Amino acid sequence: MTIRLLAYFVDAVMLVWLMMVVDILIAWVVFLP
Repeated sequence: MTIRLLAYFVDAVMLVWLMMVVDILIAWVVFLP
């Protein structure tokens, strides 16, 4: 059960990190010109 909670936590962290990276890339592309 702890491994399952850890997997959920890792998935949530990776999802937040991915969204943050995409947001930074979009902002960089928008403000690049």
